[in-house]
Formats: sequence, C-alpha cells, structure tokens
Amino acid sequence: MKKIIFIVAILLIPVCAGAAYTIYLKNGSVISDARSYSEAGEEISIFFQTGAMVIPRSDILRITGEETPENAAPEATPETEDKQVSGESSETQPVKSPQETQEQTAGSAPSERPGENRNAKMSAVKSDLDSIIGEIRTLETDEARLVKEINEKRSKPVYNKYQANQLIQETEPLQQELSGVQQKKEELRQQKTALEDELRAVQ
Repeated sequence: MKKIIFIVAILLIPVCAGAAYTIYLKNGSVISDARSYSEAGEEISIFFQTGAMVIPRSDILRITGEETPENAAPEATPETEDKQVSGESSETQPVKSPQETQEQTAGSAPSERPGENRNAKMSAVKSDLDSIIGEIRTLETDEARLVKEINEKRSKPVYNKYQANQLIQETEPLQQELSGVQQKKEELRQQKTALEDELRAVQ
C-alpha cells in the first residue's frame, strides 16, 4: 500500500517542484525541505527531493514557504487553519477604518433612543393620568351636589301618601343620576390605578 501511495505521489508532483515549503503539524512537529505539496480530499501529499508522504489534512496546522519556526506566524485559530493549509493568507480580508466602522454603526442605529422612548411614554401616561384625575374631581363635585339635593328633599316633613309619592317622583331621577355618577367615578378610579402602575413600571 505504501508503494502505491509513493508512486501516485510521484505522479502528482506539480510543476513548481523547485519551491521549498515548511509544514507545521498540530502535535508540534515540523517538516522542512518539502519541494511541493498537493491536496486531495482530506489528505495532503508532501513531496521531497527523494520521495513523498501523505498526511491527513486535519493533522496539519499550516504550510509556509521557506519560513523558519522562529519567523513563523503565531498559532492560528481553528477558523483560519483551512485557509493557511490551502495557501491563503488571512491578511487578504478587508480591514475597515475607524471612520467606516463608526458610519456603519451610526447607519444601523435606530432612529429613536431607548431613553427618548421612555420619556415619551412617561409623558403620555402622565397626560392620561392628569385627565382622569380631572374627570374624577368633576364627578365628585356632581356627586356631592346630588347627595345634598336628595337629602334636602328627604328632610322635608311628609304628612300624607300624596306627599310621599311626590317626594319619590322628585328624588328618583336624582337618585338615578347619582348612581350613574358613582359608577363612572369607580371606572375612572380603576383606570387611574392602572395608569399609576404603568407609570411606575416606565420609571
């Protein structure tokens, strides 16, 4: 099997056999004086002046041209290993200037800042809360007026059934109006409590 691999390796020697390469393995070993190499799937064939060898691609850290271990680049990360094995340089990636980075960041930033959104939300909630408080005060004034009118009518003496019926007819509309005012005031109080909770959450 080794003889077959050796023969195939000789047949695959590329034209640039005059070049010299150094192969750095992940286990720390270094193979020098390689004349050329070729890739075939997950295997790397390395050719020397007197022979060749096949190494799994996963065992190779990087391949450099005429570099010594002292001058070799620091150990690459797993993300750049494939590029180094295939002879590609990580320096070919475009580098953005600080100004371009700032412009890109500014362009992707939302049109409104979180602080501005919170202040706008707080202002809207406070406005609704003030409006409801004003309505509650108006209803409380109406409630006090109706209670006073009803009590004044009921405080009058009743001497017969006719006066009693007349009193009922006079106070019944006031009583219905009072019930409506009290119901609406209770609904507004519930809304006021909800807005106060929302305001505390925003703050």
